[in-house]
Amino acid sequence: MKYDTNTNTLINDIMSNNTSAVMLFAPSGCGKTDFLTELSNRYHTVFWFNAVVDDFDLFCHTLLDKVVRNDEPFKLKMYQLLYCNSTFNDHNVVAMSILEYISKIKGNCLMVFERMEKLSPDFDLSLLERMIKHCPSNLKIVISSDTFINFDYTRFEPIYPKLIDENILTHHITRPDCKTYLEGLDEEQIAFLTYISELVVFDAKFVREIYPQGEELLRMLSRKEYYVATRDVRYFRINTILRNYLNENREKYASVLHAKFPALLIPLYADYLYRNGEYYLSFLFNCRQKRLDEADKCIKAILNDSISLMRLSDFAESRKMIKFPDAAEGRPYYKLFLAYVHAAREDYAKSDLALRELCGTFADSGDNAAEALCAYKLAQNLMAQERSTEIAEVLNPVMAKLSRSNPAILNMLYFATVPYRKELNIPITEYEAKILAPETEKSFMYIKAMEELSIAYFNIGNYRRAITISNKLKEYLPTYVVPHSQIAFRYYEGEVELAEIIAKDALAFAETNEIETDIGLLYSTLGMIDLYYGRVQDALAKYDLAVKLSKKNDATRYYVIGQRCIAYARFGDPNYAKEVAHIYLKQCETYYPRYSSMLQLALSYSYLKLGDSEKAYKYATQCVQSSQARSTNWLIGVAIATTHMLVKGDLKDAPTLVKNILKSSFSYGMKMIVVDNYYDIFAKIIAFAKQNKIETDYVQEVEDALKKKEKQKHSAGSINIDLFGDIRIAVGNEVIQWKTRKSKDLFLHYILAGEQGIDRSVIIDYLWKDYLYESAINNLKTTNNIIRKTLASHNIEYKLDYVNSRYILRIENLESDYAHYKSLMQRYKVETVVTKMSDLMNQILSLYKGDFATDVSYSDFVDERKSIRQEMVFGLLRLVRTLAMQGEYMEAKRYLSSLIVIDKQTDYSHMVAELDSRINLTE
Repeated sequence: MKYDTNTNTLINDIMSNNTSAVMLFAPSGCGKTDFLTELSNRYHTVFWFNAVVDDFDLFCHTLLDKVVRNDEPFKLKMYQLLYCNSTFNDHNVVAMSILEYISKIKGNCLMVFERMEKLSPDFDLSLLERMIKHCPSNLKIVISSDTFINFDYTRFEPIYPKLIDENILTHHITRPDCKTYLEGLDEEQIAFLTYISELVVFDAKFVREIYPQGEELLRMLSRKEYYVATRDVRYFRINTILRNYLNENREKYASVLHAKFPALLIPLYADYLYRNGEYYLSFLFNCRQKRLDEADKCIKAILNDSISLMRLSDFAESRKMIKFPDAAEGRPYYKLFLAYVHAAREDYAKSDLALRELCGTFADSGDNAAEALCAYKLAQNLMAQERSTEIAEVLNPVMAKLSRSNPAILNMLYFATVPYRKELNIPITEYEAKILAPETEKSFMYIKAMEELSIAYFNIGNYRRAITISNKLKEYLPTYVVPHSQIAFRYYEGEVELAEIIAKDALAFAETNEIETDIGLLYSTLGMIDLYYGRVQDALAKYDLAVKLSKKNDATRYYVIGQRCIAYARFGDPNYAKEVAHIYLKQCETYYPRYSSMLQLALSYSYLKLGDSEKAYKYATQCVQSSQARSTNWLIGVAIATTHMLVKGDLKDAPTLVKNILKSSFSYGMKMIVVDNYYDIFAKIIAFAKQNKIETDYVQEVEDALKKKEKQKHSAGSINIDLFGDIRIAVGNEVIQWKTRKSKDLFLHYILAGEQGIDRSVIIDYLWKDYLYESAINNLKTTNNIIRKTLASHNIEYKLDYVNSRYILRIENLESDYAHYKSLMQRYKVETVVTKMSDLMNQILSLYKGDFATDVSYSDFVDERKSIRQEMVFGLLRLVRTLAMQGEYMEAKRYLSSLIVIDKQTDYSHMVAELDSRINLTE
């Protein structure tokens, strides 16, 4: 088809612009099919999807099947990941992995989604949105629909998809009507087109089977364009307009249809799909035709094909709203599928009854795989109903039978039943031996089984083994996402750099894919790492955020609360930490007793830092009693209690207890627990161990790690500058002593100037105004050298550059309340949500301990002091007025009080009176 200049320009524009996606929204009959055919001819590789034909309910399966064609190892790993479908390794990871796969294909690629108006109303568009947002540079995605698709278009910021509608999509040549298009075809050919048009998209191989001349006819029509198009060479699609025309004129060719094409098309196609391994699609066609014997055969075939079997649960879940024909006797596999559907609907009574009957049926017929599947599905149902005590009586007889008759199927049950190891009373080492066997990697259950094994080790406190298993998974599949709960234990093991990389990658992935589960654990882990490097303020900010983001009352929430309390006890205000820990401990004891140990430990730590060793011992003992043995809580709690008893001399079996503490730390991968808490808790334990030659190799390992940490912390040299109120410049807790007053003043001028730098003549005017120029220059050089030596003596990484007559000082690890203030105020000025405004202002007020640099009188500091005070006045006035307009008078008055303190020269009594008149204290 020849397009006009505008349309060719449009196609060229699509190919050359930087948008990831094209939204082709135009009514039927506007030429979308032809346009897409022409567009696809310009691309090296094209992936076609059709919402009518393809299974969008199992979107990632469909995506994988169509995109990954010749890389069987990668495809197997993606199937394994789809089956795993855990919180962090779900369809998002699969989709992103497929995009990465496409990015490595040579040449430009096109991915087309047609007939998207036929999507089910509950189809989740978010995965497509993410694919568009993270589309590789060599891929263009086209969404084609008769109607507008309501994506969340704000997700595509800052580059929106290109929109093409019926006003843009125009043809140079008028489309012929259907009658003209079919001129030259005989009745048999038109009858064939009428017959085959009952299918929206169909396979050329199927055409050859039912009408050998049909493939050439369709290819000829596709070359004529307009109404018949090829899709991916293998498939044909008839335009909706032609399909409607053929259906309306069906009676004209009734006799030919009856003579040449007497068989019903849909059953023929269902049988063709079955023969070619498309069991699920064949199953759906057979169910619609009520061909239940054939549907039964499809499910049986699915059970005998591992790749097909992995979809069964998801397939039933995605079809749970469909009313399937009832099962009749003699169709056990179809009945098994219905049991899956009932479970998806949470109708466990029907599902359990059917599964129990089917276990006997398949046992009698000798189908071990089907019997094992029924028993496993029944165990899943029981766990969902909190009837875990019944799992053993369901699974044990089947596993005992399989151990004699079918060890291969038994291994599959081992892979699936790791979460039920306690109910089945099977040692974790027995599971590990089965799952780590070399041939297991070829099983579609491999990733799921490995993840469950890692989680099982994590739950019993063997963090080292959990990390080892997780490392194997990461090595096997680099795109595997390590569960957030395990990342901290990589740090505890001593893998500080790796833990930081994984945590940051996991945080970026979570933010991209809107994962909120356990997000607080990532910030808590990064907080620990900041403390390792001496970045205390950054760490405390991350702990604050970890608690803020952990809203659900679960293990994660109370873990991060406890970690925050411990951090504040060590580096902030231990009294504050004690009060917070006490409140949340009471909450746990009242409502969530299983989480009490974390807060008992935090309270113990707070009392330890406050110097109250008796109360520290009391709560440490409670923590040990309520903790799981060999957990981090247990280790720190028992160490606090042991240290207390060592000091008092009350420890009767000190060598055994000290050995147990150190051995547990080593065996379960918690070395950094000892290192991080060395001076507060473990110093006396290590000293006792050295004196009595207990675990000498591990003691040396701890001391080496401690030296490395001190070296890292020292070399990282973080400098802290407080500019609000009286100026304070410190490294750690040590205030820097400057050799001369002017070296300190010049340093402060550099800090205030920031990246802009400060002109040499301005410096001289500030500091050596009355000196001769040459003498002033010498003094400047000398003072700069003093600054360099002072920073170097504290291991501060810096660069002092002289560029275009300006001095610019850059410091690698600089923490400044002034920089923090500027960042917060910049965000505050553009914020419009009042709750967020209040939150930002609270943070700003916590920094504003007094006017800016009150003990410095240079004009640049005076000007900045006035500017900041004015910013604060305007910012507080804005917040007070906003809160008052929303009826939040008490809150408004609170901020007005802060304003009055800052802006003493202005009379705000009229505003106080106005707010007081509106505050009803009796409410």
